[in-house]
Amino acid sequence: MTTVLIMAGGTGGHVYPALSVAEALLGKGIKVVWLGTRAGLESKIIPDTEIPIEWLSIRGLTNTSWRLKVIAPLILIKELFRSLIIVYRNSPDVVLGMGGYVTGPGGIAARILRRPLIIHESNMICGLTNRVLSLISNRVLVGFSEAKMPRVKAITTGNPLRKAVVAKAKSSKQNFLNAKYFRILILGGSQGARAINQVLPSALEIVSLKTELKVIHQTGAGQEKHVRRVYEGIGVKAEVVDFIDDIGQAYLEADLVVARAGAMTISELCLFGLPAILLPYPHAADDHQTLNAEFLSKNGAAIVISSAMLKAKFLAEQICQLIENRFDLERMSENALLLANSDGTDNVVSQCLELANA
Repeated sequence: MTTVLIMAGGTGGHVYPALSVAEALLGKGIKVVWLGTRAGLESKIIPDTEIPIEWLSIRGLTNTSWRLKVIAPLILIKELFRSLIIVYRNSPDVVLGMGGYVTGPGGIAARILRRPLIIHESNMICGLTNRVLSLISNRVLVGFSEAKMPRVKAITTGNPLRKAVVAKAKSSKQNFLNAKYFRILILGGSQGARAINQVLPSALEIVSLKTELKVIHQTGAGQEKHVRRVYEGIGVKAEVVDFIDDIGQAYLEADLVVARAGAMTISELCLFGLPAILLPYPHAADDHQTLNAEFLSKNGAAIVISSAMLKAKFLAEQICQLIENRFDLERMSENALLLANSDGTDNVVSQCLELANA
């Protein structure tokens, strides 16, 4: 039986696309093994699936103590040896890296043991781990055609999106001209975003003086009660939740999305043809969220507001301008749809199987 070892860990931006690929492979009768960490989101999601998971103990070195940085080489060597054992024991036909620190030692181990290695970069700019692995990988895949991948030729596959989300998008038809109220979806990412939670209620208080609103606000874990009280205090009706399980339905019910600029969010916005105001997380590695956001902005599908400009009054002005110019919203929607790629999962699966059978 063909076996694919998938390496992915940390945040939803790595784990959910990898899970989409894993489920598609399982549907084709392919054995899948997951390589992750107990500290990442994968530790909460993958054990509930039929996918066996192997564990490494590795983390990033940004915002860590100098002591940890000093012993980092020893940790990397230890996890490389552990990765060698895992790869040898599972004997995968292909190793697929979908992002996260776990892919570093896992990818090196794969090449030492002469296992075919594929890496996928979901963002517009390649992260450090993928920059290193790209030099030894058999194939390098990217989510966006304009992604910056130094020194290697990459294959554009699109980003793997959840099957349920893609299905919802196929029934999507935006209408920005006849709504009785304006629908705004606010997303801070799966972990939430404190700056968004602080600024958006005040901005929407200003907007609500001019237009009737329907607001859905995803706050992230542990913040929904506070944000809900803020909305109640300023008299703005809003559905406030910590996490949206059915994100596809939430997209269907939105006229405008205000969000961070993770790669999956960008891909989903294009799929649904949704205009967006993007607020890139300023501390993201290599400032990749700003580059993701600019990809939509320069193609006329989004407005980008930097953290330095993220003030309630300025944000309210941007939202009001869009509400008053619904034809601009339609144009942004059309531009987003031109960038959409719903075949990311199938394309990544095809690359894995092609290399496994080579």
